[in-house]
Amino acid sequence: AWRGIFHSVSAFCNAGFALYSDSLVGFREQPLVLLVIAALITLGGLGFAVLSFAWLRLRSRARIGLATQVRIVLLASAALTALGFLGVAAAEWQRGLAGLGTVDKLVNALFQSVTCRTAGFNSIGLEALHPATLMLFMALMFVGASPGGTGGGIKTTTFALVLLATRATLRGRQEVEAFGRTIPQATVQRAAVITLLFIVAWAVGAVALLASQDGLTTEQILFETTSAIGTVGLSMGATTGLDEFGKLLITFLMYLGRIGPLTLTLALGQRLQTHAVRFPEGKVVVG
Repeated sequence: AWRGIFHSVSAFCNAGFALYSDSLVGFREQPLVLLVIAALITLGGLGFAVLSFAWLRLRSRARIGLATQVRIVLLASAALTALGFLGVAAAEWQRGLAGLGTVDKLVNALFQSVTCRTAGFNSIGLEALHPATLMLFMALMFVGASPGGTGGGIKTTTFALVLLATRATLRGRQEVEAFGRTIPQATVQRAAVITLLFIVAWAVGAVALLASQDGLTTEQILFETTSAIGTVGLSMGATTGLDEFGKLLITFLMYLGRIGPLTLTLALGQRLQTHAVRFPEGKVVVG
């Protein structure tokens, strides 16, 4: 009973703590357990703003339309979960998922898609996964959860705004739109800056670990770095092989990943509102 309570609280908080080193591998053939934990992870990662909005809509008799942020969070979360599910199922059907029944394979693929973005549980061994799956995991870990949630990463809304800004640029449009609403340019700029700074922090951390750690593969170090800055908690076994400098660096990346998006958003929000001097425009060719 206590083990179930521990895993449930850890799942909702997107903490990824497990009572045993094999995480939830022992539950790989218990779909109900995995689905319940996946649901808790999803609720914890959506963000309290979305959960509060859903609660108000259920309690209110008046019809309340979905806010733009709620739409983006729900759509981005569903798309990332579906992408991860299809990717894991396709790459690991005869590898990491081998030996399981069809239902168990599908449930484990869905579970890994949900948990690798935030909580860090694993129901299949990471050491046997295909390199393409590991790359997919790293991409999902980097995006992470949603604003106001208990997970890390750059957040689903940040990722969505970067994609929307890219679409607008490719179409030759200056304004970024989503669901019939124009996204403020300052918000789009914050999303781009947060994404860039996270990429830089990840790259610097990865290079520092590659230069200082012996006995670990490049794949292990890149995975460990991404998991740390995404505050996910998944590991390919490299943590115990790190020296003191490596552990301190991983700790710093986890701390940066946990407070980074919120702190950067608040800081950038204050700075972008002050326009003391406006210089003439200068033409610069890019691309």
